[in-house]
Amino acid sequence: MLHAQPHSQATGLIVRLVSPVLLLAVLAAPLAHAESAVEAAERWRLPGTWKLDCNLPASRANPAFTFVVRDDKLYQTRDLGDLQDANPVTDAAITRDGDLETTLLFPTMARVVVQRKQGDNTFIVWSNRDAFADSYSIKDGRTASGAPAPVLSRCR
Repeated sequence: MLHAQPHSQATGLIVRLVSPVLLLAVLAAPLAHAESAVEAAERWRLPGTWKLDCNLPASRANPAFTFVVRDDKLYQTRDLGDLQDANPVTDAAITRDGDLETTLLFPTMARVVVQRKQGDNTFIVWSNRDAFADSYSIKDGRTASGAPAPVLSRCR
């Protein structure tokens, strides 16, 4: 007569002990390999200056957006001609579609911006929304007025 019961009890005990450990390892694996905002932006090739027309000076009609890394953090510097500021990019991730989703922290608000490549050195802002409300200035590549979002080119 075979005594399968003690073996089954031992196997059951091992499964009960090992299963939670494996589950924790599987859940922790993505956290251990999560990309930082800087890493995602660099992989997407975002750092640099982007404008509508690189041959014209920065202005409200031709804003310059410069993405820089300082002290292992990503920042967006805006030059609108009469207004300049720098704001941290707190999160950045490349989506399954290859877009870059960033979260920008301004003094009075936070914006979630999705950039979509139009070529190696151009992109459009696919969406730009309030991080805490369903309020868009650009959605699905169109501005609030319905016009196509402008294409930005890498200047440097």
